[in-house]
Amino acid sequence: MNIDELMGTVKTTTDNLDSSPVIWLTLFTRSRGKGTIGQLLMDSTYLTVPIANAIEITSDLKEMVEDMRTGTIGQLLVDTTRLKVPIDNAIRVTNDLQQIVESIRKGEGLAGRLIADSAAALSIDSALINMIQVTENLKLVTAKAKKSFLLWGF
Repeated sequence: MNIDELMGTVKTTTDNLDSSPVIWLTLFTRSRGKGTIGQLLMDSTYLTVPIANAIEITSDLKEMVEDMRTGTIGQLLVDTTRLKVPIDNAIRVTNDLQQIVESIRKGEGLAGRLIADSAAALSIDSALINMIQVTENLKLVTAKAKKSFLLWGF
């Protein structure tokens, strides 16, 4: 950019700045309370409803914040001792669960043996099958005993 163009731009900008107050003054004096800008400048009652609404909203927000402070949420935020017992219980339960899972993984207890020791699982499985067979046989024997003339009185 050459110096003549730069000087021309500066002169145009300063001319515009010099005429700006005149343009604004003309706009305000000619509007005489007409249009949105004129009403804002000339009529102080034009903003009463928006200002009243803003005051009401602010009051409502203040009331909501106060309710939050004194309510359950506020008490939890301010007084963390209310959460101490539930948090301690949750820690205790997760520690207990961790110990149970570790003992099962080591093969301790019935659940651990069933999971870790396949021979123990087969043994328990066969014991359950034998129990089922015994109860089936017991049902048959009792059914036959009911039909026997020797036990009719019982």
